[in-house]
Amino acid sequence: MATKESFKGSPVFSWESREFANAERKPVWYIVFTVTGIVLLAFFIWQRAWTAIVLEVTAVLYFILGSRPNSKKIICSVYNEGIVVGNRTYSFDELKSFWFVFSNLNKIKFKLNGRFKGDVTMPMENADEKAVTQFIKTKIPEELSEGEDIVDKIHRIVGF
Repeated sequence: MATKESFKGSPVFSWESREFANAERKPVWYIVFTVTGIVLLAFFIWQRAWTAIVLEVTAVLYFILGSRPNSKKIICSVYNEGIVVGNRTYSFDELKSFWFVFSNLNKIKFKLNGRFKGDVTMPMENADEKAVTQFIKTKIPEELSEGEDIVDKIHRIVGF
């Protein structure tokens, strides 16, 4: 893994962004979530599934009381040699491709080299999206067929 110190010079692009988009939870969200929790709790009591009761109560309390606090600000930078997202550094050699995701907080997702490495997400709030994308295209290929992954879709729909 690259280190920030291994990148020469100053960043080509740098910006501060929220780490993730905060979902607005309207009163309806809390009502639906609470009613669902009560229904599940009643079902588990009826089934005498004591472990499920404890897990379900814990999960409901976690999601209602503070599953997602306000997102913190992170610094994102693009260098000639790679990218920095928060305190994580990646050289362009470690990145296989990228794609742009349009959502309530636009972001660039990078596919890492290797089968089970996953993706890196770079939020684009307060960034010149077009210029950053054009620059990264000169370093690694852009995938046009990718989009939001299933976890991001679920988070957006459910409001997490």
